[in-house]
Amino acid sequence: MKTGRILIAIALGLGLTLILLVLLGSGTIRVAYAQGPDGYDTYYVAPEGDCGGMTPCFSSVQAAVDAVDDSDDTVKVASGTYIGVSSRHGVTQVVYLNKTLILRGGYTTTNWGSSDPLSYPTVLDAQGQGRALYIAANISPKIEGFHITGGNTDSDGGGVYVYSSSPTLSHNIVTNNRATQGGGIGIDYGSPLLRHNTIMGNYASSYGGGIYMYHASPTVDSNHVLSNTTGNNGGGVFIDDYSSPVLVNNVIARNYASSNGAGIYIDWYSTPSIVNNTIVANRGPSWAREGIFMFNSPSPIIVNNIILTHRSCIEGVPYTVTLDYNLLWDCRDCGNPHSSMPAGPHDMCADPKLTDDYHLTVNSPAINTGIGTYAPSMDFDDEPRPASMGYDIGADEYYGPALDVYKQAIPVRVHPGESLTYTLYVTNTGNVTLTATITEDLPEQVTPAGILTWTPIITAPGGVWVQQVTVTVEESYSGTITNVVQVSTDEGATGTCAVASQVDWYLIYLPLILRGY
Repeated sequence: MKTGRILIAIALGLGLTLILLVLLGSGTIRVAYAQGPDGYDTYYVAPEGDCGGMTPCFSSVQAAVDAVDDSDDTVKVASGTYIGVSSRHGVTQVVYLNKTLILRGGYTTTNWGSSDPLSYPTVLDAQGQGRALYIAANISPKIEGFHITGGNTDSDGGGVYVYSSSPTLSHNIVTNNRATQGGGIGIDYGSPLLRHNTIMGNYASSYGGGIYMYHASPTVDSNHVLSNTTGNNGGGVFIDDYSSPVLVNNVIARNYASSNGAGIYIDWYSTPSIVNNTIVANRGPSWAREGIFMFNSPSPIIVNNIILTHRSCIEGVPYTVTLDYNLLWDCRDCGNPHSSMPAGPHDMCADPKLTDDYHLTVNSPAINTGIGTYAPSMDFDDEPRPASMGYDIGADEYYGPALDVYKQAIPVRVHPGESLTYTLYVTNTGNVTLTATITEDLPEQVTPAGILTWTPIITAPGGVWVQQVTVTVEESYSGTITNVVQVSTDEGATGTCAVASQVDWYLIYLPLILRGY
């Protein structure tokens, strides 16, 4: 019996080997692209479990997530609203993630090839029965293209809770969620990446209406944190307990805190890097309303930010702070806006001239006046920095026409009948070649006088047009003469510059003769 079994095994082995050799020789062997043992690398979710013929198909996001068996697997979710919470490990939510995968919304049952979450919203709605999304420890999933709403918890993270993990959340809308801390998103430990999300209209009874972080080091990049509310500190963002986040390219606007830090609150030995953000019109009681408030913060970096329309732009008592190249406006005592610390050496106070959607306009003083040392390589529209001759301040890097006009008069003081030389410089500071019309209005007290006009093409970036004009001052004139140049362009950039010169008579000194009598 044993001998017969051995012979059968040998025969089977030889047969399988022969089949494999034939397949290899013919070039018809197929490689399976499924990632896990179940043979699938993509899982589909649609309302009512109707995925348009795609398999495996599920009617709930949680069921599809549970079926995933490899970290490279993708769960594609069709447009619709997904409700129904479940309890896992003592917590309640619509989706509990404890594995690395890709979870993406915005599909339709007739198009699983491309995601468009704005046209085809995919909603995770906890309906106030728990969190919408819980992300467990030691994983790094990607969550994209969801509308996350209806979350409610008496702990951290009403919409999304991240515990000691490193997920990437991008292109999600997190809205109308409630929590004690982190109405929209709560992060305890871990290093998540939050990118291109809208976190809007959430509520925290204690800290962090939009985002709350505790002992965490997230990267918060190019998000819109808007109109969130907290019953205490940190209307937009609360940074707590030794956290070291990087906040870049975000718009943090119109949030409300019942106490301090209407925009951002930094607490308890946290060391954030806050660079190239636009922080606007965050609200609170009349004695607060700070854009950024710091308490027990050892060494924050606050550079290249636009901060406007607050009681105080930046306030608090850090141990040391890197504070520079911020553009501040409409804050109390804007000439010295930091109530508890000196302004940075290159901080300026000027209207940033923003559009309604927080982009820079052509004449914004934020253009080319930032510093590249801490600046990110892209702006909040994913356009490269710098766009032209320098780095811009705020979340937006200006792309479009821009120019700078400078005029010099030599000598500054001149005598009647002498020559005066004007030198005019027009620099293309944008990234669009300019078709310019330059008009110089020479004063009537010089020869030649009147209007001179030029129409140069000034290339981008950094092209400089230079023109010298020499005039002669009238013999009979003394006083001040003013020369004005105006620049307009077909592309919309404009500029004006005026320079004044003083005309003085010659002074003749006669000798004084003293006589003795």
